[in-house]
Amino acid sequence: MSETKTALTESGMKIPSGIQSLIMFFEERIINGRIKPLETKLTLLERKLDSFTTEIIKEAINSAITSAYKTISDEMRQMVRSEVERGVKEALTTYSADIEKANQKLEEYVNAVKSSISSLSGTLEAKLSEVQENLTKLEPRLEIDAERIGKEISEKLTPVADQLAKHVLEKVTPYVRRMEELESRLLGISRQVEQLGRQLAHLTSGLDEYIASLERAGILKPPREEEKSDMGQPLSSEELEAGGGT
Repeated sequence: MSETKTALTESGMKIPSGIQSLIMFFEERIINGRIKPLETKLTLLERKLDSFTTEIIKEAINSAITSAYKTISDEMRQMVRSEVERGVKEALTTYSADIEKANQKLEEYVNAVKSSISSLSGTLEAKLSEVQENLTKLEPRLEIDAERIGKEISEKLTPVADQLAKHVLEKVTPYVRRMEELESRLLGISRQVEQLGRQLAHLTSGLDEYIASLERAGILKPPREEEKSDMGQPLSSEELEAGGGT
């Protein structure tokens, strides 16, 4: 039983069957059938956006960077990390403002829809109460077809409710499409980062094989134990001159 119908029943007022049908029609057809699904969809979109920006992008980027860095030196890791982070930050900076604006607009429309629903519900409940009161006063003197009156009122309210639902959908649809477009672009950035990681891993693997072949051929000597501890450190000018002289 609806809240309006429950309130009228508890007050002791007699509710004609036509008014009961009108109340049930409004709640089932308009509120439950049109407005509440729209609110649910907007809520899911907000959650999807929050989850995407805080978890999916971060996880994809970290995974791509980690897989690439396992096979390269500390010096190359730092270089690649700086370049990847710079590229990702630039891309996220480009789209973060658009995402924030779209989110704010979406919240504004959600609040506006909720306010409109609340105002419309209050107005309709007041009108229904007024009609009920008038019918109660006139019923002892006139034979009123409550079913017919309820049907006529329903026919008049249905176009108004349909127009309201259509207007809300027209306002929200562009922002939903914008969210989907931004989501697609950010996923593209994540795939590009993963591809860069694979390319760097392949390049490093080829470099390691080339160095190993030079060592096996005797062209390049393997580093001594004391030299391994200095790997990744730049050579001094004396070391460079000594190496060039030999």
